[in-house]
Amino acid sequence: MTLRSAKVAYAPGEKPSFQLVVSNSSATTCKADFGPKAAVFTVTDAEDDAMWSTKDCPSPAGSRLLQVPAGSTITHTVEWDRKRSAPKCATPPAGAVGPGTYLVEAAFPGATVLPASFRLEKS
Repeated sequence: MTLRSAKVAYAPGEKPSFQLVVSNSSATTCKADFGPKAAVFTVTDAEDDAMWSTKDCPSPAGSRLLQVPAGSTITHTVEWDRKRSAPKCATPPAGAVGPGTYLVEAAFPGATVLPASFRLEKS
């Protein structure tokens, strides 16, 4: 599994997009759950403070089973609206996420996924 940001930098108002690339090197097709509770995406700032996570208020919250064909690769894409989130759908902290460098991480059961960085540009 590889995680990447669709772009290195995003202009003001542009929604960042993250891609989890999954390769299946086996000879058989497999299924994996890419729902927001199984494949968790988290964005943190330079101080390692969580800004947003798919597990905070998943919508829809159910499973999203995807087939990964034998000897093939699929890409699961998640878009962030640049708004903060809070656990259990609580009201997030006020204020917009500002410009700067951020890190996106993906947690997936049974796999180690390296994080990716991206920038939100100033207006």
